[in-house]
Order: sequence, then structure tokens, then C-alpha cells
Amino acid sequence: MNLLFSCIGQRGYIAEYFRDCLDPSDHIIATSNTEWTAGFASCDRGVVLPDITDDGYIPAIFDLCREEEIDAILSFYDPDVAALSSQQEDFDAAGVKLVMPARPTVDACYDKLRMSTELQAAGISTPSTLANLADVHAALDRCDWRLPLFAKPRFGVGSRNSLVVDSRSAIEPTLALESDMVMQENVEGDLINLDLLGDLDGQLLSAVPWRRLRSAHGETYLAKTIQHPAAIAIGAALTELLRFVGPVDVDLVEDSSGLSVIDINPRFGGGYPCSHFAGANFPQSIVELLKGRHVQPYLGEYASGVTMMKQIVPIHHDPPSGSKSQQSR
Repeated sequence: MNLLFSCIGQRGYIAEYFRDCLDPSDHIIATSNTEWTAGFASCDRGVVLPDITDDGYIPAIFDLCREEEIDAILSFYDPDVAALSSQQEDFDAAGVKLVMPARPTVDACYDKLRMSTELQAAGISTPSTLANLADVHAALDRCDWRLPLFAKPRFGVGSRNSLVVDSRSAIEPTLALESDMVMQENVEGDLINLDLLGDLDGQLLSAVPWRRLRSAHGETYLAKTIQHPAAIAIGAALTELLRFVGPVDVDLVEDSSGLSVIDINPRFGGGYPCSHFAGANFPQSIVELLKGRHVQPYLGEYASGVTMMKQIVPIHHDPPSGSKSQQSR
């Protein structure tokens, strides 16, 4: 079996988790838009491809799949998940399995405005979201919303330009930070994450909640698994609604009224090692599914109180020959 890890970035540890589940003859190929990609060191081969926005990107992916006889692809970068999922029929025809949700689900996750609308319509708690300046002021005038508010890019990645807005005078300049900024009700409370795994038909196999204890710039550095049946129930409801395939990272906030869904990332999240250390072996399940074997759901089969920390580990890396340095993802 040959796996392609697209836009691997610094997630080389995921490749190492997969390595424990693969046969010696299996290979992991990783891609990036720069040779200075730490994750390459954990894979059998690192390949520098054009940027995702380049017209040559998708053709280059298909060429690589043919060259390396790729069986399945996982992506570690939200815009890349969107780009690849839009070509699902062509990948199916080429015999390459995308371990990610179908494009309608990816769009619903990636688009913060659409996500809010769809989840609220399904009765799943999530902050109300608006994109129009007049609508935001009208919501405040009607007392439907109260300051402070929370702003973020509608199609943002990580925590870029995500900030609290505590005055009406700051709303307009904040919405002007990017062309697609949205404004949300600001939900304050405990930050909880949920690692989900769906099978290839969109059925939930595993759900592991953990508390984020330290993070910066969208990256989790300290986390601990917890027992939280309500969070697992939300994971089941989300999977039933959106038909998740593969790993999904869900951001939740818990306040006095309960849990609210803040963000959904249809890929491995930066805190997945916490779930892995607790016994939820997503790579093993994915490999079994790709081999055509049935995987029985194992909801709740993890250890609570398991702590994950990250440290800086320097590595020696020889970049691919003939490649040129580009801006890193």
C-alpha cells in the first residue's frame, strides 16, 4: 500500500503512527510547496509540488499518484482538502481513495457562515454568524447580540485575524481586515476538542474529547483527554449530519448553557496525539479500512486523563535534489 500525505507540514509524527500499522513494503509519500518541510523526514519520499493555487497543482498530484502508484491520500491542510475533494470523481476513476469527506461536507466545514446556518438548522448549538455590517448592527440593536463579538475570516485557516471585538466602532474596520470576514456571537467558556473518525461510508467509528490546556497560533501544545458524554453525542450528531470520512477535528466551547461547535476541520488536528496516546488508534483503523476490512465502532474506548505535550525536536534534513526554496505552508 502506498499512501500520499499531502501538505504534511510539521505533522511527521502522523506518518510515524501510520508506519507502525503498515507492512515493510508499504510506502508513505509526502508533499509540500517547499523542500524545507520537517514532515518529509518521517516519510519515504518528500516531493515539492506547485502551490495549491497554481493551475498545475492538481495535474501534478495526479502525475505523482501514477508515478508512485498511490492507493490513498490524506491531507493536512484545509485549503488542500477543499482542492482535492473537488476532484473526487477523477480520483475514484484513477483508483485513488481520498480519506476525507465529500466536497459538500468539506464546504460546510470550511465556510464558517454556511457551517453556522447548517448546524443551527439541525439543532446543533453553534454561534450565530453574520457577514454584513448592517446585519451585525441590526442584531445588536435588537439585542439579539451583545458585545463583545468575535471576528474571523469566513474561510480562514488556524487563528489568522481571529479576534474579539469589544466596541461598535471597531466592527467596520475589523470586517475590512479581509474580504471575507464574518462576525459571530462571542461564546466564552472552557475550550474542548473532539477527535472524530468516520469510516469510508461516513459512519462514526471513534470520538475522543480532550481539553486544550495550552495553544498558540492555532497549534495545540498541551492537552488532556476527558470523559465527556455530551461532547461524544455532539460528535455523533455532526457525523450523522455531515457524513464524515476519515479524521476530523472539532473545536467546542462549553459554558453554562452547554456545548457549542466553534470550528470543524476535516483532517487530523494538531492535538490528535492526545487521542492516540489514549488508545484511539486512527491510523490503524484507516489502514484496515483501506485494506477492505470491517472496523467495528469503538466509541468511548480510550483512557481519560492522558496528557499530551509537545517539545521542539531538531532534525537533520536533506532536501529533495533539484528543488527550489519557496514559501512554506
